[in-house]
Amino acid sequence: EGCPEEVYGNVELFGCGKLKNLIGGPSKVGRNFEVQNCKGLETLEGAPATVGGKFLTFGNANLKTLGTKTQVVGHSFIANDCPNLVSVKGSPVVVQGDFNVNDCPKLTSLEGSPKKVGRLFCVNCTGIKTLKGMSQESYPAARDGFLDCSGTSITSLEGIPNAMEEVNCVGCTELKTLKGCPNKIAILDCNRCINLENIDDIPDNMHYLCITGSKVTPEYAKSICKFSGGVE
Repeated sequence: EGCPEEVYGNVELFGCGKLKNLIGGPSKVGRNFEVQNCKGLETLEGAPATVGGKFLTFGNANLKTLGTKTQVVGHSFIANDCPNLVSVKGSPVVVQGDFNVNDCPKLTSLEGSPKKVGRLFCVNCTGIKTLKGMSQESYPAARDGFLDCSGTSITSLEGIPNAMEEVNCVGCTELKTLKGCPNKIAILDCNRCINLENIDDIPDNMHYLCITGSKVTPEYAKSICKFSGGVE
């Protein structure tokens, strides 16, 4: 509490062990807003409504929900290495760059992720078994749609926004089928998806498909694929 209403530069909160929320902080930050290793932080409630640069929160061991009312992040939102994060509900509405929630093992869903976002990463979130619940609205905000869900426990691609053009699901050992593959997808990387056995649902306009290390042989893939791009 006691912070100015608007900060034109950066705001950095490091190692504030007793900090439980962000109530009383600035409502607008011109550049980066960073909260790291604040072990008592439980929610991002009270975060700035607008962050002009990056919104970063790392290593906050007790952060369980985002709960922020932030509307716009001008660059990237990063909530990595939060071992008790269970929900991304309350995410910023618009993230012009990347939305990262990597290495959050208790996170089970992307429901509540930004409605407009450039690229989305949820790498090594082993609790995620489905991608259903992601926003289908106005995706992406800034770039060609990109999703990296490598190392999750998804079993299919159902729930991925239709506008997504590139998807990485490397090392998704529970992935068995490409059912739900977006129609606009151009690049799909399923390297080391050791239980993948059904690729019948791939769209005709794909440019590249990697199935190395899966149960599907490149020969079979090429025999059913109607697109002219590469398969390996």
